[in-house]
Amino acid sequence: MTADQLQSELAQVQVLRHLTYPALRRVVQTGRMVEAKNGQRIIGPGFGSRGFFVVISGSVCVQMPNGVILGYLGAKQYFGEIALLEGVDRTADCRANADSMLFEIPPQTFHADLASNPMVKAGMLATVKLRRMVQEKVKSAPAAGVSVGVAAAPAAAAPGAPRPATPAMPGAVPRPAVPAAPGVLPRPAIPAAPGTLPRPAIPTGLPPRPATGVPGMLPPRPATPPVGLPPRPAPLPARPTPVFARAA
Repeated sequence: MTADQLQSELAQVQVLRHLTYPALRRVVQTGRMVEAKNGQRIIGPGFGSRGFFVVISGSVCVQMPNGVILGYLGAKQYFGEIALLEGVDRTADCRANADSMLFEIPPQTFHADLASNPMVKAGMLATVKLRRMVQEKVKSAPAAGVSVGVAAAPAAAAPGAPRPATPAMPGAVPRPAVPAAPGVLPRPAIPAAPGTLPRPAIPTGLPPRPATGVPGMLPPRPATPPVGLPPRPAPLPARPTPVFARAA
């Protein structure tokens, strides 16, 4: 992995997003990549380095000294901040749950570039508060396993297995089932408001004309002959054409 690729990976870690570009470059230059095999112990009470670790790939198991597993950390998550921020010894064992690649930030760079950034420090302090609270609960009830950070991913469902139903939110009213009858259901009639009088029908057009011959009615008007000029007289007979004898 090149320096630019490593810088891109670290920039995606939520708590490190507020680092400036120069600070992130210094972190990349002063840190080192650590390869951890499956089952290898990385840090713990009185064991390991004092650095701050970011998981690049793989998985890390966080376990209390009494054997209670707190959870599993995956890529782009971190551990080791409690000892650096509070100045105490390691509070839990961290072991590789699979072959993993980690990036270790030395204590000097951690305090100079991470803890000095107010927003980065505030994000880590919120994580410290949560993890401390879970550790205290585990100490008071060691038999109950409690998860901190990101727990192990649930097992994948078998192919073809039905998807579990999502539980309804408290107080949610169930949605009525839609009837499966084919076609479109008729729209119900809208009832009239109480006290509303029915609207009378409005007559359209004129009343029908009574038939001819009803008593009290005038007789039908006689047909009027066509009005026009008298017929044109026949043309005069044709005038005979005279025949002239031409003298020789």
